[in-house]
Amino acid sequence: MQVDVNSSAADTLRSRVSHFITDPVRSNSPFSRVRTDVQLVVSRILTHNWEAVIFGGILRDLMLRPSNWLPRDIDIVVSNVSNQELEMEFSDLLDRRTRFGGLHLRRNAMFDVWSLPSTWAIREFHLTETFSELPRTTFLNIEAVAIDLGSESGKPRSIYSHGFFESLTSRTLEINFEPNPYPELCVVRSLIMAAKLDFAIGARLAEYLIREASRASARALIDVQYQHYGAVRLTTEDLEYWLDCIKGEYGRRERITLPVSKERQRVLWNWPTLRDSSSLNGNRKLRGVARRRRLSSPQTGDGSGKLF
Repeated sequence: MQVDVNSSAADTLRSRVSHFITDPVRSNSPFSRVRTDVQLVVSRILTHNWEAVIFGGILRDLMLRPSNWLPRDIDIVVSNVSNQELEMEFSDLLDRRTRFGGLHLRRNAMFDVWSLPSTWAIREFHLTETFSELPRTTFLNIEAVAIDLGSESGKPRSIYSHGFFESLTSRTLEINFEPNPYPELCVVRSLIMAAKLDFAIGARLAEYLIREASRASARALIDVQYQHYGAVRLTTEDLEYWLDCIKGEYGRRERITLPVSKERQRVLWNWPTLRDSSSLNGNRKLRGVARRRRLSSPQTGDGSGKLF
């Protein structure tokens, strides 16, 4: 749905997005270098008069970020443009194609850019190919938001949300759209997000985490982190501890809060963003060893590799 233009939270989001993508860059700080790259990509999209939105996690972080935060990646979705046309425009920035046909671009910032029809849930479930439908496709409610890249003079940017602002208000993570081809990644990301943001876990998400973690091996939950992040952000011990906490509280509380220290939150916010070339090379090597880790990843004490 489109958000009420008079919402104070919506106004805050619009202001922060405008600063991020349009205000002049006046320094050479790491954050300013990221903004320079963002403005380069945005300007090239708008030069073609392509309709596009910024989507998902970057908007979450713009609303909740600590002062020393640096964006890891920026998701941009473009309407009425094919992935092939996008590749022609951004061939000089192209790092690789994503698993669903979009583009992963890289400079000081990293971008995932794709055409609206190639969004997995829209394609697989035959959802309406509109920006207002896009927020319905995210697994978590805290990422169920998009905002127009361009804006008409004197008019506020359109915002499309499906539970995002309610999640901010309640400080609760919940499932927004459950079907997902990577349930192990959903488990890991949900735990990281709850701990990083200090958000409670809602009942439906808690049930999902217990169910899917019981189906996954410990090594699968480690491997998916190498494949997605290029590093292990949650060890087997972390996963066991937090999932045990959820299992112990499930059915007793509607909202479950993970025990996490302020220092651990800081680490989860500030994990390496991999912008310098040496870190990027190291990240590719880490992804490359994921298969070898399958044979050596720690298992639980019963030898089954299961967390429960």
